Amino acid sequence: MAHYEWDFLPDANVAELTTAGRITVAGLFHSMNQLPDDPRWRPDTQLLASFGFDTALTSILPTELIAYGDTFKAWNREHRNSEHPRTAIVCHPAVALFVASLWSALNPTGWMVETRVMSSREKALAWLTEPLAAKQDEPESVD
Repeated sequence: MAHYEWDFLPDANVAELTTAGRITVAGLFHSMNQLPDDPRWRPDTQLLASFGFDTALTSILPTELIAYGDTFKAWNREHRNSEHPRTAIVCHPAVALFVASLWSALNPTGWMVETRVMSSREKALAWLTEPLAAKQDEPESVD
């Protein structure tokens, strides 16, 4: 049986997803789609998805990947309107390349969220909570 659970981390503006069982991309989207209804949700919340060895992703067709990629993009445009949204995906290093490839297939172009696949929750949290580099002012033109 598939299990999707979101937890809002008390010391960071991060919502963490943990999964178990045979999950689907549709199930991931359904669980994510419930986040904006949670009173702890903010449009600048960063996302952390932790996939353990007890999680199996059911098969998905290439046409479904394209459709879900568009669906995830639309959701992020609507619900994550911060200046620099980030998503960290944590999985075992042995499957990281597969997960990164799947993520790239879901989001080939026009993705507004910076996403990284990482091997540890600690590294992911450090990246998600690090301050954004201050933008350097452009030098004035001297024509």
